[in-house]
Parts: sequence; C-alpha cells; structure tokens
Amino acid sequence: MLLSILLGLVSISPPKNVASEQFFAWLLLLLFVGYVSGQALDSFLERGNARAGDQLVAAIEKFRVARSRYPEKLSDLVPDFIEVIPFVKEGFENIPFGYSVWNDSFTLGYRRPAMMYYQYDSRKKKWRLRD
Repeated sequence: MLLSILLGLVSISPPKNVASEQFFAWLLLLLFVGYVSGQALDSFLERGNARAGDQLVAAIEKFRVARSRYPEKLSDLVPDFIEVIPFVKEGFENIPFGYSVWNDSFTLGYRRPAMMYYQYDSRKKKWRLRD
C-alpha cells in the first residue's frame, strides 16, 4: 500500500521554487513521521486496552469468588466489582469487550486493527492473539 502511495506521489510536481529532490525528500520525511506517529498511537492505545482487559479479568474473578459463578454479562460487575465497564479504544472509537460464559469458564476479547482479535481464556489463564 505504501508503495502505491509513493508511486502515486511521483505524478505530483513540486512547487516551481523548490528542487525536485528536496520536495520529495520532505514528502518522504512527512510520510515517515506520519507512519511512526500512527504506530506510536496504536501502541499507546494497545497498552491501555490490555490494562482495561486485565482489570475486567480481575473483576470477573472476584465476582466468581464472591458468588461461586461467573457473571452472565459484564454489567453484572458494576458497582460491586468494578466502577465502570471499560471500553476498547480503537482510534477515536470506543468498542465494547466481547464476553462469553460457558459453564465454569469464560472468554473475554477485543478486536485489533488488521482483523486480529485478542482473547483471554479463563481455563488457560492467559491472553492470546487470534487472527
């Protein structure tokens, strides 16, 4: 995709008072800075999503200890086990966590960019990346 964008930029002509090489060097620098800042934002949001997921897992486990079962839905955790149910941050969107209960286990998960999905499995007590 980046290659097609760069090839499309070749058809852009620089302003008359700027050398062609200088114009494209600045353009490439701008694209690089945009890419790096986008990656940094994704990483920042992902750390927040992981913390929110871990907080939910802890609240779900506390619920189980107190009530001898897992909650049927995440809203059952409020207010005794968590103040508010956090959302997954994806860009400027707030997306709810996915939650499912089966007998004596649960899964909690959230979508990531590129159609990947992080999922916590209570039987294995760990997060894993599903594609």
